[in-house]
Amino acid sequence: MRILLAEDDPLLGDAVYKSTCRVGFAVDWVKTGRDFDSAVTNHHYDFVILDLGFPDDCGERILQRLRTKNPHVPVIVVTARGSIQDKVALLNMGADDFLVKPFDLE
Repeated sequence: MRILLAEDDPLLGDAVYKSTCRVGFAVDWVKTGRDFDSAVTNHHYDFVILDLGFPDDCGERILQRLRTKNPHVPVIVVTARGSIQDKVALLNMGADDFLVKPFDLE
């Protein structure tokens, strides 16, 4: 299984990257919206872990672009936003599920 990890925070990204690799997944880690778009254009991913905060783009717009290109790839959104309104909005935008930061990698 090939996973695209989109996370700009180096500590969290490194932890998620190492944890997913350790259990045997192939992981590509991108840190900008531009790199995300390039990755999904040039590779097939079975799963996406998407943070919402990027220095060059908005995670919601990234999710919408992804859904236009690939409506079927499962997407877990990682966010610090935990309100019901945020959760409903993310699910309506096409997220399959979400994790609210901080979260346990186990």
